[in-house]
Amino acid sequence: MASIINGSDDWLNAESHMSFLPFFGDNCAVNRRLARLMGVPLVGCANNRLNLAVRRFLKPYEKELEQWARSKPITTRLRPKLRQDTQWGSTYTMPARYFELREYISTDDEELAEEMSSPAANSKLKTLLVQLADAPYVAMKLQCED
Repeated sequence: MASIINGSDDWLNAESHMSFLPFFGDNCAVNRRLARLMGVPLVGCANNRLNLAVRRFLKPYEKELEQWARSKPITTRLRPKLRQDTQWGSTYTMPARYFELREYISTDDEELAEEMSSPAANSKLKTLLVQLADAPYVAMKLQCED
C-alpha cells in the first residue's frame, strides 16, 4: 500500500487510503496477502462467516432443499426462487416462496405431484424456515454501519 501512495504530492490520510481500497474489492487471497504485508490480523467479513455458519446449519436439510431446487416452474405469475450456492439468502427465500405458492399447486396434476415434497419433508422444511426467520435481519445488521 505504501508503494502506491508514496509520491511527494500524495497525502497519507484516511481519504487517500479510502480512495485506494476499491482496488481490492472482496478478493480473499488479496485480503490475506494485504493483512500479512501490513502486519495486521485478517478479521474477515462477518457476513461471509454468517453465510458459512448457515450453510453448515443447512446440511441436514440438503436432500429436501435439492428436491425443491429441481422442481419444475409453476404456472402462475409467481415463480419459485432459485437456489444459489454463493448466497444462503436464496436458500431461505426458496422454501418461503414454495409455501407461498403451495395453495396454487394442483394436487390432481400427476406431473407436479411427482415433484412435490412429501408431508414429512414439508414439516421438516417448515421447521427450518422458522429457525432461519431471523437470519436475513442478522445479515442486514452485519452490513450496516454503527
